[in-house]
Amino acid sequence: MLPSLKQLSTLETPCGPIVFELKRSLIRKGLTIAINDKGEIRVLASQLTSGAQIHQFVLKKADWIHHHLAKIQKKNEILNNRKFESGEEFSFLGKKYKLEVLERDVSRTQLTFDSSKWIACLPLFKTNGERQELVKGKLIKWYQWQAKEILGGRIFHYSRTIGVEPKKIVVKTQKRLWGSCDYRKKTIHLNWQIIMSPISVIDYVIVHELCHLIVPNHSKRFWKRVAEVLPNYASPRKWLNTYGWEMKLS
Repeated sequence: MLPSLKQLSTLETPCGPIVFELKRSLIRKGLTIAINDKGEIRVLASQLTSGAQIHQFVLKKADWIHHHLAKIQKKNEILNNRKFESGEEFSFLGKKYKLEVLERDVSRTQLTFDSSKWIACLPLFKTNGERQELVKGKLIKWYQWQAKEILGGRIFHYSRTIGVEPKKIVVKTQKRLWGSCDYRKKTIHLNWQIIMSPISVIDYVIVHELCHLIVPNHSKRFWKRVAEVLPNYASPRKWLNTYGWEMKLS
């Protein structure tokens, strides 16, 4: 059996045409727009919502949709054009450092960081593509190791401040989230790539997830709890929304 093709609709708006997939559900209430990392738009609606209502909703959200699509396009351009070679810059704790790649008579790739730059020593006779993949792999492992060390200490500090104790902490790659909390299992998940951001942003993500161990939603009570720990949380939150897409290596 051939896979079913997506049924796409196109709506002309003052900002330009918007192409979206419509998904209906018997249990859904209201209308929602979802945009994935590829820039594909999906409108989620109930079975009872009319086509006119859907079009009016998309028109109302047109500015937001095009703004979001522009951010995704810029992020994907950076990811696709990012090189792992000498002269490129990568962030660590909110500061950018240059990468220097050297070819040496070594058996395996080595990566060091001296607080001013990264130095990657690679075996001789590797192709450009092989060199970049080797450097990328080493850089990711370096970030992941740093994340476990630094995030662990920050979690311990704020757990005591807030008065909570997560049962499990997982540092892993997350495509769209910087952190998440499983309220029932008392488990905190953190994206290792957050280690590229300033420490104030790291603290915000950690406090945000730890507060979910007390309040599992984003109610006023939740944000009040966050503000009690980080009164200026709006600043790092804004930074993350503005620059977070730059902290992606994969």
